[in-house]
Order: sequence, then structure tokens, then C-alpha cells
Amino acid sequence: MNQLGYHYLGNGKIENAVAIFKINVDAFPNSFNVYDSYGEALLESGDKEKAIENYLKSVELNPGSEGGIKALNELGINTEGLFKEIIIDEKVLQSYIGKYELAPEFMITVSKDGSQMKAQATGQGEFEIYPRSENVFYLKEVEAQITFNLNEDGKVISMTLLQGGQESTGLKLKD
Repeated sequence: MNQLGYHYLGNGKIENAVAIFKINVDAFPNSFNVYDSYGEALLESGDKEKAIENYLKSVELNPGSEGGIKALNELGINTEGLFKEIIIDEKVLQSYIGKYELAPEFMITVSKDGSQMKAQATGQGEFEIYPRSENVFYLKEVEAQITFNLNEDGKVISMTLLQGGQESTGLKLKD
């Protein structure tokens, strides 16, 4: 969907691009990238106020969104202090460590190095993950978000990976 929006944007069909990106935002409201793209099209259409609103939403969803931060700065918005650092209790961080099976033969292993949480998917490199809230983390290198899901007793039972507009949930494997 994003590619279609950029196709229209690249061919000067701004109204079409704005419409496509709006549909994408409605379809994937938890993806920072769709708000960033929508903001870009809105800015191109001359709607600076709505562009800023969407760039802010993009950075809210992923404080590591360098494109969104850069666009906001270029639009005269001071992004310094926009989001406060989130400190999570050591016990809570420890509870996230483990392996999560999202599909047969596809796992995400969550580890901790000092106070830095990390995640590594099967066959991929290890990435640092950063808290957006107590149980939601984002990556700076790729558009992805990890949510640790708890049962009614507060025990971590699964993780949900949101990447590329798709959600996958995997159970936490027993140690």
C-alpha cells in the first residue's frame, strides 16, 4: 500500500497519494511508517498542520524514527524532550528474557546486556530494543515493535511482533 502511495507521489498525483496513505493509516494504525509517509504526502499537498500531526504520531509510535524527527525539525518543531526516557524495573526486564516461537522454526530470542534489551530472530542479527512503555519496545534499525503480553497473574506468556503492518504472536517457551 505504501509503495502505491509513493508511486502516486513520485508521479505528481498528490491527491491520490494522500488518499492511499490515509487508507494505509486507517488499516495499520500501529505502524509508525504509515504516519511518516502520510505526513510526507500531506506536506507535499500543502497541509503543514496535518503533516506535523502525522509526523508526531510517527515519532510517538517509534521514538527512534529518524525520518520523522528530521521532518519535524525541518518544520520548526523542537523534538528535544518530546519523549522522556522510560526506566523499567530490573525484575520486569528479566521476565522478558527468553525464546518466543512465532512460527514453526522461527523464534525471537530476547536477551539483556546490562540494562540494554536485545532481540534476535532466527537467522538474523541481534538488534537492540528500546522501551516505549513498560511492555512495548521498538527497534531503531527496522520498522518493528515488540509487545510482551502478560496473563492475569502478571507473568509473561507471549510476545507480539508488529512489522511491516503484520502482527505475529508467539508463545514464550519454557526455560
